[in-house]
Amino acid sequence: MDTDHTGYNYRDVVQKAQFDPFNYVATNPETQFALVEEEDYPVQFEFRDFRYLSKSRKFKTTVRDPLVMVGLKNASIEIDFSAMLASDATGQSRYINGGRIYFEANLFGY
Repeated sequence: MDTDHTGYNYRDVVQKAQFDPFNYVATNPETQFALVEEEDYPVQFEFRDFRYLSKSRKFKTTVRDPLVMVGLKNASIEIDFSAMLASDATGQSRYINGGRIYFEANLFGY
């Protein structure tokens, strides 16, 4: 009986465990996070209009790089702040409150 991987000579072990090894598309050794299959992850930044709380502006992108998903690379998203500033200047909205603009960031499908 071969018990090199069990650490103890169990008498009811008659054969080594059989399993299908995982095939990871990307792994991060520091966080020990691994990605099994490549998927697309939508990322969204939503800026809330504090004049009319039901209104918001959303900026979206889709992350497709597995190295970004496991934290080994950075990604970027383009946000047009000038559109919100122009809307506030004409009095149509109030995105900027007290010199700050508030947002929520979401990662979907994770």
